[in-house]
Amino acid sequence: MKAYKSLQAYKYFEAGFVQKVRCKRINDMVVIVGKVKHSQRMSEKSLDTWVIVNEDGSIRTAHCTCMAGSSEICSHVGAILYAAEYAAKTKETVSCTDTKATWPVPAISKVPVGTTC
Repeated sequence: MKAYKSLQAYKYFEAGFVQKVRCKRINDMVVIVGKVKHSQRMSEKSLDTWVIVNEDGSIRTAHCTCMAGSSEICSHVGAILYAAEYAAKTKETVSCTDTKATWPVPAISKVPVGTTC
């Protein structure tokens, strides 16, 4: 897909314009839905963007509510794909906040009993 390769799409992802991305597997497809902020009109409502991806990773179809979104190759669609790729890659790594807090067990050493003073 052309939008996935554009630099503008990556800049949207990197700047944090992509919000509320969700994925759902349906049979042999994955539906990715999310919201992307406008790049120029920040006070306006975020754009609704969705992508349907085949199991092999090829894109079946996509749509965005922006002016260029009906052509299915806007940068907002690409930004959602970058967010999905990032989520898939970081899912495999576990951060320190993903696990329960643990502390090292103190070393037990024998202290000889002696007289004081």
